[in-house]
Amino acid sequence: MRNEGHALRRLVYGGVLLSVVCAGTISRELLAQARDEVSLSIGIADADELPAPPARASRMYAEPRQFRLPVGIANRSASKGAVFVDLDGIRRTFGLLIQREMEIPITIQWLDEVMLNAEPMTLPLESSWVRLEPGQYLGRTVVVERVDGRPFDSGQYYLTGGFQKVRNALRNVDGTAYQGQVSEPLGQWSLLVRLPTSTAERVRMHESAGSAALARRDLARALAEYTQLLQIEPANVGAQLAMGSISLQAGRYREAIEWWERVAPRLPSGSNHAVNLAMAYVGAGQDYKATEVLRAAGL
Repeated sequence: MRNEGHALRRLVYGGVLLSVVCAGTISRELLAQARDEVSLSIGIADADELPAPPARASRMYAEPRQFRLPVGIANRSASKGAVFVDLDGIRRTFGLLIQREMEIPITIQWLDEVMLNAEPMTLPLESSWVRLEPGQYLGRTVVVERVDGRPFDSGQYYLTGGFQKVRNALRNVDGTAYQGQVSEPLGQWSLLVRLPTSTAERVRMHESAGSAALARRDLARALAEYTQLLQIEPANVGAQLAMGSISLQAGRYREAIEWWERVAPRLPSGSNHAVNLAMAYVGAGQDYKATEVLRAAGL
């Protein structure tokens, strides 16, 4: 990890708010809106987005020692083709200030792992420049901690910052300066940190943390979160589906089959469940069962 111990002193309160992706991943809907544009997004992992328009607001159900901010860079170009992205340059354009009653001194660390369309790339690369084709996206994670080592305890926090002058970190494939649009998340949003006070909030806490862990392929954390959720709410369909996904990714195909067969009667017709279940049957060496599942679903 690279330590970037600084705070953004020059606050920007422009009209562009941060694009917050609280689940910790870049939305594929972002890529469906094809434009000649490189678009950045930033979010808070393990947090829920709250309905508080026009501002952005999130809720975290634990008192963490660090905030994990997933950063996404998407090439939404419809005609300009591939672009080269300077990962070191992107890092240098980022700044963040966290306040409660007053400014909280923080350190900023960029994790080495880079995700290209959800597939991991590991730094150091041969070069900090990565080619990004139209429709592709890069994902990185920023870890924010307090300088004094204390957790972010319960309270209302305000995060200000984002990215500035990202264009300097972009190039066309021929080496010339990128001239397309650049969407830079820059502004302020609030984060409420408060421990759960009801069963429903405890369920949401584990759902949020489990979903974020699955998105970054932290299977051990995802398993722990969804196991605790099912102890609170044993019939939770989403948690059972997630347990099947965890089992499938871990290569435990028979477990995945058990989870997904159990929940199948409660799912709407036409869902992607049949495809996932068929994959588990193929992994378990039961190709004939996979064929039966797909045929039964009309696929």
